[in-house]
Amino acid sequence: MENDRQALQIISSLTLNTITSVLAATASIMGVVSVAVGSQFPFRYNYTITKGLDILMLILNMLEFCIAVSISAFGCKASCCNSSEVLVVLPSNPAVTVMAPPVTLQPLPPSEHQGKNVPENVYKNHSEEIV
Repeated sequence: MENDRQALQIISSLTLNTITSVLAATASIMGVVSVAVGSQFPFRYNYTITKGLDILMLILNMLEFCIAVSISAFGCKASCCNSSEVLVVLPSNPAVTVMAPPVTLQPLPPSEHQGKNVPENVYKNHSEEIV
C-alpha cells in the first residue's frame, strides 16, 4: 500500500515536471524573441527597464527549465529503475568512542550587579573547604 502511494507520487511528480519543462522551454523561446524584437524598437517608453525585465525573465525561465529537467531525470530514474531490493548504505569508517579527560570545575564568580551585597570569602576556594 505504501509502495503504491510512493510510486504514484513519483509518477505524478515526473508528469508535472515534464509539463513544467515544456512550458519553461516555450517561455524561454518567447523571452529570446522578446529581447530580440525589443532591440529593434529602442524608442519605447522605459526601454532600458523593459529590456532588463525581459532579460531577467529569460534567465529565470532558463533556470526553471534546468530545474524541471533535472527533477524529471531523477523521477524517471526512480520510477524506471525501481526494484524491490533494499539498499543499505554503511559508513566507511565505524564510529570510535573517545573519552575526554576529567576536568575540575571552578565556581563562577557572580556578575557585577549580583556580587555587591555578597561577602568576598563566599566565592574563594580554600584548600580545606569544599564549595
